[in-house]
Amino acid sequence: MRSARRRSRALMAFVGLVPLVGVALLAAPAADLEGPFVGNVTSNSAVIWWRSSTPAPGAVVIANRTLRDDQPPFEVTVTGLEPGKTYQYHVELDEGGRLPGQGDYSLRTAAGRGTEAEFRFAVICDSRGTKASEPVNVPVLQALLKHAKSRSAQFVVFPGDLAFGYCNDAAEYRRELRVWKSAAADLMHEIPVYLTMGNHDVLIHPDRDRHGPYDLDGAMVGGKLLTGEEAFAQEFVNPSNSPQPENAGAPPYAETCYSFDWGNCHFVVLNTNYWVGTRSFPRVPGDPCRLYERGNPEGRIMDRQMQWLREDLRRARQAGARHIFVFGHEPAFPVGAHVDDAMYYEGNATLSLKRDIRARQHQFWQMLSDNGVLAGFFGDEHNYSRALIGPAGDKTYDPPVWHIISGGAGAPASSARRTDLPWSDSIRAFEDRRHYCLVTVQGRQVTLEVFALPADFDPTMGEPKFEVIDRVEDMTARD
Repeated sequence: MRSARRRSRALMAFVGLVPLVGVALLAAPAADLEGPFVGNVTSNSAVIWWRSSTPAPGAVVIANRTLRDDQPPFEVTVTGLEPGKTYQYHVELDEGGRLPGQGDYSLRTAAGRGTEAEFRFAVICDSRGTKASEPVNVPVLQALLKHAKSRSAQFVVFPGDLAFGYCNDAAEYRRELRVWKSAAADLMHEIPVYLTMGNHDVLIHPDRDRHGPYDLDGAMVGGKLLTGEEAFAQEFVNPSNSPQPENAGAPPYAETCYSFDWGNCHFVVLNTNYWVGTRSFPRVPGDPCRLYERGNPEGRIMDRQMQWLREDLRRARQAGARHIFVFGHEPAFPVGAHVDDAMYYEGNATLSLKRDIRARQHQFWQMLSDNGVLAGFFGDEHNYSRALIGPAGDKTYDPPVWHIISGGAGAPASSARRTDLPWSDSIRAFEDRRHYCLVTVQGRQVTLEVFALPADFDPTMGEPKFEVIDRVEDMTARD
């Protein structure tokens, strides 16, 4: 299975590879070498990976072992590690490079499955820039990542909108994602980041029919359609326990929708922008599914992903997960700027599409409640909000589930907040600050802290002073 995945990555990951501006290199043999990075950390294993447009075979030196990788995409799985232990490592490339140039990087394995060991994780989202020439808000993203690392976050979940995106050229799409990796490199050398796609992280091509022009997922590379999902997965390393494609013509979910365990917790990362090519599909009265054989509106969780989620949550509960967290880009209950899409579609759709989306919104949240999910974290709206979704209009979810929107990693801030939505009374906190969430798990207790940059943040003025703008001492109390 790994060899097939390797061939797929190797075939496509270096097509149209462009030099990455601003990568800090340590004795690197190629100007666009990325890494090494840490990914897919478990209690007894980790993946150490790197990328280069030219051959860069080498070896990982860790725990008195030397583990080689001679073929792209250069992903070394290190097994036989001990839970909750810190290991030193470095990479020796055949072409004379040692990464880092001196000393070692470190990685820490996850707490053992089911154990009550304390750990922290960060949730950071929406770092996109405002134009292709500046696709990532690098200063804000780096400041948040650096602070999360200083607060002992053991991993980061980043649910989408990494870069400006909406690309119709595969090389440009990869370049923008590589700007993001360059900005995050200092943290990714030692701490895993689990990512998925946002609505901006799409690769699209134009199409049209009698209803007018629109965009669909993917771009042509070498005479073959490369979907955004495939290109995104090739640029990162994430777990691959993913759903099957929605149909024979649909893109893979691999490494954009997945789950993993850490200590006594289970984490589920969804792709709420699967198969999305355009923000507004043509509105054909009475037929919201006309394009579902060729694409999918943003925020609409399709059938196989929904089925996969149900089964994944069931298995997590059977395995004894004490706390479950779910992540996605499109919020189930938007509070302002995205009530016309996300999982609500207030005014940006036909009546039949609204009914379809809202039925899925309810099905999704009912599934989280039925399986005792503690919190769902989302982005898309560029602010912070925390709501406890129990009653929501004519629906009631018991137990209630925390709904947290954390879109504060550098995209243009939004102060939009509606007070007339069915769930408006459930909103407990709202801020339009650049921020991230830090979650501390201590056995039965889960604490949420939200750290914000100063309003006048200037990256040239030294270390910023972060402020705690929200705190929940124990999220499990659900009050």
